[in-house]
Amino acid sequence: MGQRVSTFRESSECIIRVELCFSPKIVRLMLEFLYTNRIECLKSSSRSSSAGGVDTSPATITTDELLSLLHLSDMWQLRDLKRLVEHELIRSHTTIDTVARMYCATKDFGVVVSPNPVSNSSWKITAKSRDRYRSRKR
Repeated sequence: MGQRVSTFRESSECIIRVELCFSPKIVRLMLEFLYTNRIECLKSSSRSSSAGGVDTSPATITTDELLSLLHLSDMWQLRDLKRLVEHELIRSHTTIDTVARMYCATKDFGVVVSPNPVSNSSWKITAKSRDRYRSRKR
């Protein structure tokens, strides 16, 4: 049998290039997930939110960083990471201040709205909030 020839440049160069629009923190979070199948700072933020307290750990993640991680996971087709990020956004980062940005991201990154009627009603409210937010910006 002949030697198998790879068509991916990364396999011969041992270099994977990540778009410059992603910060080193976002790439590190993606790699953490790839190697461990979890992201430690998401576990700590869920513990603090379930306890009703404020997360003061140094490894916190913002809504914008989660949206960037959602973008990266969508771009690289990392379905499990994308689901984890979606769940974290809904569980711990949905506020009146972030709902319009998150709704727009659902359209940008192909997030599927749950068939659950309760969830859909909240997304309908989100659409109204997004439209109000856009009209105020003008």
